[in-house]
Amino acid sequence: MPGQKLKNMKNNSNLVNPHFELVVLWIQSNIGKVIVSLLVLTYLGTALMIAVSLQHALLPWGATMSWIVAGCMAVLSQAIRGSLVYFNQANPYRVSRGWEYLGIVFAFALTVFACFEVYHLFTSQGLGIAAKISGIGLIVAGFFLEAYFLGEINRTNRTTLVANPQMIKDALAYEREYAELVIAMQAERVKLTRAKKSALSNVLTEHVNPAKKLNEIAPKKQEIDFEYHENGNGKVLDIDLGN
Repeated sequence: MPGQKLKNMKNNSNLVNPHFELVVLWIQSNIGKVIVSLLVLTYLGTALMIAVSLQHALLPWGATMSWIVAGCMAVLSQAIRGSLVYFNQANPYRVSRGWEYLGIVFAFALTVFACFEVYHLFTSQGLGIAAKISGIGLIVAGFFLEAYFLGEINRTNRTTLVANPQMIKDALAYEREYAELVIAMQAERVKLTRAKKSALSNVLTEHVNPAKKLNEIAPKKQEIDFEYHENGNGKVLDIDLGN
């Protein structure tokens, strides 16, 4: 591709400044490295601002220990930030727009938190508005770099997927089979829930109304009918035991 552009540059030497096009070619070849380098510097700059402010707050632990703890916490927080933002690249060919935007959502949420953190840390140190604006500006600029870089990565992933029909079939087959698995699991959960409710209802019925259960299993009592009637000798009790 660069060779073809150089050939086109020679053919169009009267229309385009060749020195400027060389700069464009260099940018296109190295922009990825430049962005990664700037992102790393942004993370390190944010970590440094947090570490300096935390170190002052942790001075009761001693000068050396406060620097160690503050530095580790600041670097670790930025490492976690980068991992969360780019974690969706671990499986970049999912057929889901929401999966693509997950990194942007994490980046935005962590940017807001970092701005809030730096603002309050600088306030606790008595730093002026200029320092706060500079620190927050660095964090916000890093967010835009992340958003741009993630957008280009996702576009590259889509291009790779579209150019490979077999990958598209495999991705769609996976999504279809996974959806069927989820539906089957939900159906089994419904059946299990209904069975549990039925069993619980039977147990509660037995415990709440034991007399009814005893009546069902006990032999029926004979009904005894009796009446008085008179004969020549007086009243006589006539008893009918039934069947």
